[in-house]
Amino acid sequence: SIVAYSTEEPVDPLESNINRITYSPNNTDNMNPTFRQNNIPVVFATDDNYALPLCVCLQSFVENSNSNNNYDIWILDSEISNKHCKDLYNVIKNHNNFSLRFLDISSFVSSYINELPCTKRWVAACFYRLFLPTIFSEYSKMVYLDCDIIIQNDVANLYNIDLHNHLIGGEIDLSIKERKICMKNKRKGKFIKEYINSGVLLFNLEEMRKGDFLNKCLNIFNTYKTRLADQDVINIVCNFNKILINGNWNSIVSRVKNPEEHNILHYAGIKKPWKNPSSNPLNNIWWKFASKTQVYDDLIAKYRTNVEEEEKCSS
Repeated sequence: SIVAYSTEEPVDPLESNINRITYSPNNTDNMNPTFRQNNIPVVFATDDNYALPLCVCLQSFVENSNSNNNYDIWILDSEISNKHCKDLYNVIKNHNNFSLRFLDISSFVSSYINELPCTKRWVAACFYRLFLPTIFSEYSKMVYLDCDIIIQNDVANLYNIDLHNHLIGGEIDLSIKERKICMKNKRKGKFIKEYINSGVLLFNLEEMRKGDFLNKCLNIFNTYKTRLADQDVINIVCNFNKILINGNWNSIVSRVKNPEEHNILHYAGIKKPWKNPSSNPLNNIWWKFASKTQVYDDLIAKYRTNVEEEEKCSS
């Protein structure tokens, strides 16, 4: 008898469920909302460096979700490894009211590269938020969330806030509050009295498209000295057309005293809980959710590596 051996590697059933899409403005058939009812669209943006923290964020998202809602999650994909895509999918795979898709928009954004003020610090991916109204043409509204957060309330409650005809909803950045953004080669500029933090935003995509949001943002880059990437631009374009969201939906942990009263804890700044767990008492909350993920050991290993590197630098 003849025995045939296959030289092909076995297909990982988990990998076949991972939906990775390359954006093309000429073909958006695969970018429709996933659910017909109670569809709550949420978008993140990450690369491999923030993929593990995003797993922790998604864990908190799932634990504070509502079975009556359907969560349509997009991750703007900046060369995330297959392993980390699996890690992220693992968090939501057992929840039928969650959908997770990865979207690569790098090729599309590259066509605007000469109009973006990219630097070593502010790479093209830092400006992805500005493209949301253009890319997600089948959506009228969407929540944007940073990866370095812990969610303690149903995100649907944020999504359902009525923006009326305003372009955006966000919370005041208490570390800045007010900011003057100067014009290039001139002393005058825009004074933003209620400067919002762009880590948690509610986008009115339909109104943004009507107002040609993307081109307005690109024009700002040509006119103003923006130092905080797209956050400055969003604040200028939406200066008199925004809703200030109350309810602790973007609470910077360095200013939080009673964490249980806050809907989203934002670990903004240089000191991250996965790099230095003792930097803030509220890091225990982050690690509580981390311990429930399948990447917990990876996070511990990464933390040890960071400590060793810090010790080398100080010696």
